[in-house]
Formats: sequence, C-alpha cells, structure tokens
Amino acid sequence: MAVKKFINERLEERLTRLECLVDDQQRTIQDQQRTIQDQQRTIQDQQQTIHELVRSVGLVLNSQVQGLGQRMGTEMLANDTDLIESIRGNMGNQTAHVEILIPSTM
Repeated sequence: MAVKKFINERLEERLTRLECLVDDQQRTIQDQQRTIQDQQRTIQDQQQTIHELVRSVGLVLNSQVQGLGQRMGTEMLANDTDLIESIRGNMGNQTAHVEILIPSTM
C-alpha cells in the first residue's frame, strides 16, 4: 500500500508539473499570437503609409511632368514656328524654282 501511495503521489506531482508546463506554453502561445497580431497591424499601417506616399509622389510627379510637358510644348511651338517659317521659305524657293523650270521646259 505504501509503495502504491508513493507511486500515486509521484504521478500526481508529475501530472501537476505537466499541467503547469502546458499552462505556461498556452500562455506563451497566446502572447505570441498577440505579438503576431500587433505586427500584422503594424505591417498594415506601414503598407497604408507606403500606399499614401506613393500616391502623393505620383501626384507630384504627374504635376511636374504636366508642367514640363507644357513648357516643352511651348518651346516646341516656338521652335516649330521657326521650322514652319524655314519650311515655308524652302517651299517658296522650290515653288519659285519650279516656276522658273516649268516655263523653260515647255
């Protein structure tokens, strides 16, 4: 009887220690889950911030590109005016030249 009681007491002690270990592990797992959830929220916040920054940068770049395009367009129009005048001048010369050549070939 004493041996059986001794074995039962040891088994009870081991069982109690195992239950404590299981409880500790469950608390650790719950803490880790909370940490993971916090990290996921942080990642979502960072992704939102990055999204907003990219959008802002995109808007700024778009505005700058439009401004640059307008300036380039204005410069190109000024340059095109010179080009158009040059072409007109050349065409005028060609027309005059053609007019001179046509009567001589008739």
